[in-house]
Amino acid sequence: MKSPSLRAGRTRSAVGVMTAVVAAVVLAACGSSNSSSSGSGSSSSSGSSSGGTIKFGFLNALSGAYAVAGGPELNGAKLAVKDINASGGVCGKQMALGATADDQGQANLSVAGLRKLAQQDNLPYIIGPGITPPGLADGPIAESLKVWFMVQTAQRQPWQGRTYVSSSVTPQDVEGRLVFNYMKNKLGPGSHKVAIVYAAVPYAQVGYQQLNALAKAAGWQVVDADSYDPTAVTFNSQASKVAQANPDGLMIWGDVILTPAR
Repeated sequence: MKSPSLRAGRTRSAVGVMTAVVAAVVLAACGSSNSSSSGSGSSSSSGSSSGGTIKFGFLNALSGAYAVAGGPELNGAKLAVKDINASGGVCGKQMALGATADDQGQANLSVAGLRKLAQQDNLPYIIGPGITPPGLADGPIAESLKVWFMVQTAQRQPWQGRTYVSSSVTPQDVEGRLVFNYMKNKLGPGSHKVAIVYAAVPYAQVGYQQLNALAKAAGWQVVDADSYDPTAVTFNSQASKVAQANPDGLMIWGDVILTPAR
């Protein structure tokens, strides 16, 4: 089988992405009055501008299966702070990671972690999770607390129509359209047979639904649609099904690869 393929997924350079994310958080701080606007329960002694330093919180999966994503992103944030401060900071202030919260990739723990960072640690600027369910759960909470919250998920729902919530990631519907347009350009006009393989996680499941809808709207036949376990160490079953279906093109919507404990 010789067919074009394109993979969509959350492959990132942690340091580069987190530098941009942290810088955006600081710019939000610069834009607020005296860099001290805060969420519920915050105070000037422990808030963002204490001692001329802009403090922020970091909420992500730092333990459990999804720490494979959250851990490197935390390291990226720390390196970003170091680089930004070495360059003179932003708006005449240095940055500091005020506190972290571990949500283990779980929505209920993420909401609890967000409340802790905003209400107990008094941090008005928070970098949020990169996993879909926690991001969806956190968006309305951050808005109600009026804390500047930047999620790292591709869905629009956490931030669309909200004032205090933003995202560092290209919206998923934009990503899906780019994947489909690439395949359409490769295959040319007419009807085609395509296969779609996607990770068995909410982020990739939504991606599959979008690609499937775009393919059918174009008059293409989806001859194979299969999911895979991100923790699995082989891809043999999915590859065999794709080979048997013999599509003209293959679209893969991946996700963070989770390595099982050994």
